[in-house]
Amino acid sequence: MRKLVQIFLSAKTFRSTKLKRSPRDIRWTVLYRIKHKKGSYGQENVQRKKVKKTTHTLNRAVAGMSLEAILAKRNQTSDFRRQQREQAAKAAKEANKAARAAKAAMNKGSYGQENVQRKKVKKTTHTLNRAVAGMSLEAILAKRNQTSDFRRQQREQAAKAAKEANKAARAAKAAMNKEKKPTTQKMKPPKPVKTAAPRVGGKR
Repeated sequence: MRKLVQIFLSAKTFRSTKLKRSPRDIRWTVLYRIKHKKGSYGQENVQRKKVKKTTHTLNRAVAGMSLEAILAKRNQTSDFRRQQREQAAKAAKEANKAARAAKAAMNKGSYGQENVQRKKVKKTTHTLNRAVAGMSLEAILAKRNQTSDFRRQQREQAAKAAKEANKAARAAKAAMNKEKKPTTQKMKPPKPVKTAAPRVGGKR
């Protein structure tokens, strides 16, 4: 641990430190003179407390506003300012309304007919029909114009034809197998007969 080096002015101060005396109780210390307001410490503090600061406000004009206008604005009441705000808001609303009316009249006079013509014009979209690989243009148009009932009937007919073709193929395959393999009756092997052993002796 680092030790603190203490330097004393005299043996008297060293002895006072050892006895743990407070410097505020010893007459010749600065802390005693501050505590008990001795000499300059006391008189200066008393004079400082008695002196009061006075502030002076300087009124002067600024750029764009005279001194009379600033003082008049400062002396305005809250009711007068509220009335001024209401009047300014009303004037702004009227100006905005007049501007909208003038703009609407200008649009109606100069651009009204053009807007009507633009509304009447309808956009027409052209679809390009063309043939694809493996299908002609007439076949594509005919397929597009088919109704849902016609398509359902076509699906049912195709399913029926597929079933009949599958049935005929199964019958032909069965006939071919029948011609190739002659029918032979399978003989069942005879069952083994259990023979009982001869009895010897009397009753068991």
